[in-house]
Formats: sequence, C-alpha cells, structure tokens
Amino acid sequence: MFNKEIIKSSVKESWILWVALTALSFGCLLSVIITGHASDRIPSMQQFIQVSFFSILATMFPMIFIAVIGNKLITGEVEKGHMAYLLSSPLSRTQIIISKMNFFILSVIAHVFVLYITGVIAFSIYETDITMLNWTLICLNFLGLLISLSAIAFFVSTYFNKSSLSLSITGGLTLLFIVFNFLGGTGAQLFTSFEWIKYLSLISLMDVPNINASDVLTWLPQSLALFGLSVCLYIGSIYVFKNKDLPL
Repeated sequence: MFNKEIIKSSVKESWILWVALTALSFGCLLSVIITGHASDRIPSMQQFIQVSFFSILATMFPMIFIAVIGNKLITGEVEKGHMAYLLSSPLSRTQIIISKMNFFILSVIAHVFVLYITGVIAFSIYETDITMLNWTLICLNFLGLLISLSAIAFFVSTYFNKSSLSLSITGGLTLLFIVFNFLGGTGAQLFTSFEWIKYLSLISLMDVPNINASDVLTWLPQSLALFGLSVCLYIGSIYVFKNKDLPL
C-alpha cells in the first residue's frame, strides 16, 4: 500500500529540519525539568511543565516542522513538477498519498518518542511528582495533539495547489492556536475575561495538570477527540488527492 522509495525521499528532504527542531525541543524539556527540580518554589512538576513547556515551547518547534514539511509533501511537489513524475510511474495515487502520510505520521511519532525517552531518563534521575505512567499518558496526549495538527497541514496541502496559500493557511492556523492558548492561559491570569479564548485552540484539549491515570475522564474525551479529528482529516486527504484534478 505504501512505497519505500517515496518515504526514503521524504526523509532525505526533511531530516535536517527534523533533527534541528527535535534537538531544540529536547533541550527545552531537559532545561525545564532541571530548573523545576532545582527550585523549592515549585509545588508540582506536572503543573510547572504545563506552564513552562507544553503551553508554548513543546508545540512551537514541531509546528514549524509540520507546517513546512506538510506543505512540501503534496503542494510543493505539485508546483515543482515532482508530482507529475510520480503520477507517470506505475504507482497509484493511493500508494503515493499513503506513503507520504505514513512518513509524516512517523516523523511526528519519532519526535514525541525522543521527548518521552528524555523524560523517562530525567525523571529517573530527578525525583518529581510525575510517575512514569502519568508521563506516558502525557506524551500520548501530546502525540494526539501533534498528529491532529499534522492532519490539518496534510489536508490543506492536498486541497490547495498553491504552495504559498497552503503554507499561509497552515502557518496562520498554528500561530493562532498558540496565541489563543497563551491568551486564554497566561492572559487569563491578568484578565479573567480572556479565559474563554483558549477554547478556540486545539492546544487547550491537552491539559497536562489533569492527566492522571486514576481519573481518565478528565482527559480521555479530549484525547479521543484529537485522534478522531486526525483520522477524519487524513481519510479526507486521501479522498481529495485521489479525486482532484492536478495542474500537472
């Protein structure tokens, strides 16, 4: 159903950006954990990580990768003429789109896995209130958030034929999600009337302080909503790509 050569080509075109942004996320997470452990003023590491890492930093770096690479995978190749070459090969449209989709999803999973292992090692060294089970659940929820964002970028890339338009829409949406989440979180501490704004952002569906293995109803519905949105958008992307007229 998928083609290894397409996946290899996608890896070659994006690995430098992936490594750079994953390294930045790794450094930020490690810095937050060390800072939180060293401070006596932080009552909860889980709360501190939400405010200091997951609210902005954790999403900002992978969002750059998602916006840039998501745009290149389909729209970028249509504009450059690479898609015409692929479609003239024996590969079907389904094989092409699923191969690119698999690469995109796996790159997001790999990014989260690096952060997960970082946390596992750090929390085994520094004693905190975050259990390994809760950290696993936090990372799974974070994975759901990033995959849903990647699904949006992928759908936009398959729907539009102009790279500039696709990148503008994806980048604009991700920036709005970050701004809305910031205003509804940090901004609400100064102006309570701002609190509702965060619900306009997908990021608000990941509420780290409430992710707890002993109380799944506080986070499971939001997590299922993120994964459900991802499935719908990726299926929609396949349908759009298979049926659209491409300017080849």
